[in-house]
Amino acid sequence: MKKSLVVLFVAVVCLSIAVLPLSAAEQVKEKPSIYGAWKIAMQFEGGRAMNNRMTITEKPGALPDIKWGLGSGEGKITDIKFANNKLTFLRISPGRGGEEMETDVEATLQEDRTLKGTMTSDFGEFTFTGTRIVSKPDVAGKWEFKSTRDANNIRISVLSITQNDKGLLEGKWSTERGETVLSNLKYEKGKLTFERTTGSGDREFKSTFTGEVKGDELVGEFASDRGNRPSTGTRMGKELIGEWDLKVVSDFGERTNKLLVDKDMSAVFSMGFGESDVNDLKLDGDKLTFNISFGFGDRSFSMDFSGKLSGDALKGQFTSDRGTQDVDGKRVMPKVEPVNKEMKKDEEKPTEAKKEQ
Repeated sequence: MKKSLVVLFVAVVCLSIAVLPLSAAEQVKEKPSIYGAWKIAMQFEGGRAMNNRMTITEKPGALPDIKWGLGSGEGKITDIKFANNKLTFLRISPGRGGEEMETDVEATLQEDRTLKGTMTSDFGEFTFTGTRIVSKPDVAGKWEFKSTRDANNIRISVLSITQNDKGLLEGKWSTERGETVLSNLKYEKGKLTFERTTGSGDREFKSTFTGEVKGDELVGEFASDRGNRPSTGTRMGKELIGEWDLKVVSDFGERTNKLLVDKDMSAVFSMGFGESDVNDLKLDGDKLTFNISFGFGDRSFSMDFSGKLSGDALKGQFTSDRGTQDVDGKRVMPKVEPVNKEMKKDEEKPTEAKKEQ
C-alpha cells in the first residue's frame, strides 16, 4: 500500500511539472547568465561617479571574450579567468606620457542578476555595480505616417514607442490635433498590435493597428467599423542611428570619441575613460544638436554640440567654457544590434513574466 502511495505521489509531481507554463519551467532550469552587455557604475571618493560598459561574449569550449568601453581608450584584456560566475581579468589601458596602466578587475554575478566587483590599480581599489544593458526591440523609436486625402491635403502622424525601466513598451500617437495614449500595445514574434481611441462620448472612434517592422518601415493596417486601411510608417532618425567615430581636435591635440545612437534616439557618448548619457539630442533635417554633461566630485563640465549630417559623415563643433573643438565624425555601424544570443534570452524574460501576471 505504501509503495502504491509513493508511486502515485511521484506521478502527481511529474504531471504538475509537465503542465507548468513554458516560461516558468525555463525559469526553474535556467541560471542567471554573465554573458551580455553591462553598464558599469563606479563610485569614487568625494562623490565622483563614472560609467562605462563591459561586453562579455560566450565562446563555447573557451574563455569568454571581453570588451571594455566603446572609445579608443578601452585598452586590451588579458589573464581572463572564469568559474562559478566569478570573472577576473587584467585590463591594460593607455596612460599619460605613453605609459600603460594596469587594472585588476574582479566581478561576480549576484542572485539579483547584477554584477558586483572591484577594480584595483596604482590609484587604489574601487567598487562597482553592473546592470544589464537591454537591447531595445526593433519597433522602438518614432515612426512617421503620412495619409493623403488629395494632392493638397497630406496629414502627418507620429507613432512613438518607448521602453520603460521595467522593459515594457509604451506608445503614443501624435497629430496636429493632439496626442493619444495607445492601449493594449503588444510586440510579439515581430508583430506589433495596439488600439487607438479618438473622440469622446457618443463620437468615440476606435481602431486597431496590426503591422511588422521591415527594415526602416513599419508596414501594417488599421481595422475599424469603417473597414481596413493600409498604413506604413517610416523610421525617424534612421540616418543618425548607429555607432559613430568622432575625431575631436583642440589645442590639447587630437582624440577619437564614440557616439552611440539607439533606435529610440537615446544616445551615449564615450570619452575613453568613461561614458555619459547624451541630453537634448535633436535632429532637424541635416542639423544635429545635443549636450553632454559629466562631473568629477564637486566639479562639473558641460559641452554643447552643433553639426551637420551628410550621409555617413558628421562635421561640427563642441562649445564649452574652455572654447570650441572641431569634430569630424564617421558612422561605422549603420544600426545598433543586440550584443549576443545570451543577452537576447535575458531580454525576453520580462515579457514572459508580464504574460504570467
